[in-house]
Amino acid sequence: MVFNVLLCSCLVPGATSLGEKGKSLALQHRSDETILVFKTDCDAFRTGVIGDRDSTTCDGLILVISKDNGSTILLVELKGTDLDHAVKQLETTLNVIRKKLPAGFDVMFRAVEVASGTASPKPSQEIKAQLKDKRCPLKVFKTKADDAQVRNFLNGDTTPDLSKHRARR
Repeated sequence: MVFNVLLCSCLVPGATSLGEKGKSLALQHRSDETILVFKTDCDAFRTGVIGDRDSTTCDGLILVISKDNGSTILLVELKGTDLDHAVKQLETTLNVIRKKLPAGFDVMFRAVEVASGTASPKPSQEIKAQLKDKRCPLKVFKTKADDAQVRNFLNGDTTPDLSKHRARR
């Protein structure tokens, strides 16, 4: 059901990036992978997946399916300055997606905030720990995240305390 709503109502055809108000995250397509970009900060996602039009969600979800590395769901929040609120939006989306994934769907989760240049680069440790406890490491980028930065994070290479966490549903 979650993929029906995502594919029919939230897919951004042909996209490999998300951006708004000067903040962006971009991946470059590689020959051994499929990248699907979905807008999740919309009524179709809130009503069709979450079941609550008034709930808060992150801005987007990028599904990267790689022949060598399996599937990764990258939750994306493009935020101004309130990074703690951004983490709550990521967490809400993570909880719903995890609960609604088909049984046995093997996927790794990552969360990214792309913050304005004036934002503090670190959300509170307590809030950041909430996502880490849910096996969804978080990375904050300033203004934009390019392919190399995102790929390093997807592979767990940019922060020493990140380890690959796989979630089986």
